[in-house]
Amino acid sequence: MLAQLAKPSPCVPEPAPWQLPVGWTLVGAGGAGLVVGGVLAGVAAGKRSGLEDACGEELACPPEAHEAADSYNALRVPTTVAFVAGGALVAGGVVLLVLSPSSPQTAQLSLGPGAVGVRGAW
Repeated sequence: MLAQLAKPSPCVPEPAPWQLPVGWTLVGAGGAGLVVGGVLAGVAAGKRSGLEDACGEELACPPEAHEAADSYNALRVPTTVAFVAGGALVAGGVVLLVLSPSSPQTAQLSLGPGAVGVRGAW
């Protein structure tokens, strides 16, 4: 008969930590926000380049270029919002991933006449 040093616990799975799926979701959504911000920044840079050609570096635009200037100005806020929101979501997701609980590590040793057993979970 084997003498056990530690009584085995029943194999009941622990609930999965919610931080992992939420963290990865935030990282993905934040990454998408950063991509959107990058695309909008590229479009805005192209519009600004066209405005500099028509209006000069100071963007003192004549009346015929006001529509193009309004189009450029309309892109500035969404670009900033996408970058800031994307960065915040990525940062929040990384925090959740780093602080999520790890799975418990257990080990069990069984001793008996002519027998040694080790069981564990890592």
